[in-house]
Amino acid sequence: MTFDISILIVNYNSQFFVKECIESIIVQQTKASVQLIISDDYSNDKSIQIIKECLKEPIYWLKDVQVAENKSNIGCYCNMLSGLKLCTGKYIAYLEGDDYWSSPTKLQDQWEFLEANPQYNGIGTGCKFINETGETIDQKWYMLDEHKTLNNRDLWAFPPFQTSTFMFRKSALPILPNYFKKTTTNDKILFALLTLNKPIYYNPEKTTNYRFHEDNITSKSSTLANTLYRPIYTNVLLLRYVGLKGIRGFTTSLVKFIINALRIAFNRAKGTLKQ
Repeated sequence: MTFDISILIVNYNSQFFVKECIESIIVQQTKASVQLIISDDYSNDKSIQIIKECLKEPIYWLKDVQVAENKSNIGCYCNMLSGLKLCTGKYIAYLEGDDYWSSPTKLQDQWEFLEANPQYNGIGTGCKFINETGETIDQKWYMLDEHKTLNNRDLWAFPPFQTSTFMFRKSALPILPNYFKKTTTNDKILFALLTLNKPIYYNPEKTTNYRFHEDNITSKSSTLANTLYRPIYTNVLLLRYVGLKGIRGFTTSLVKFIINALRIAFNRAKGTLKQ
């Protein structure tokens, strides 16, 4: 059975946050037919118990709800792949289990936009940074504050928006290879591959709360890992996959990464950057 939208929640050890994530879906106001897929990567906390409790009562407007539990921990990329295989919607709305949507019309607005604008393969929005307790904190990244068309060359460097704000056309996503399995940058992979033939649109309206806490991948990685090692490793694999189509994006991003690495080294030398 096909649907207008598949919501894909990728989850791992989000017991303190996943309830709020699911509740932000329940309150969505949309006329679309919607499927909910939750792909859990062998969480060793109470995530699954909480997810099932949240879904115990039927949600009348969700046409299909599936909770997929991996039998081992396969990593964030492979967990995403597992979830994508279950999605049968025309569009996929991506959401991580520790984030949540702050706008009740997020699904409806993005669905209407993509239906009316076939020249785009996806749409992302602004987000707000929050901590473990839900308090607003300083915006560390994703500070693009204007409407913008993002082409492939724009999306090989630092992602301009957070993945949990994103909805995209499933038909535009190529078959994803297994050799990305060691990466932890689902955002870069999705954004680069979805813009090979059409751009993504960015709307600065903040529709999502992105939770920055000690257990997410970004906060656990060092500054250099986030700004140099992780993205360059992913880009090398992306270039291997897309070939010459990606050479412009690859070289542009490499220059940005090197400049940023030099800035970090300079700050370290001055003793202004604390690790």
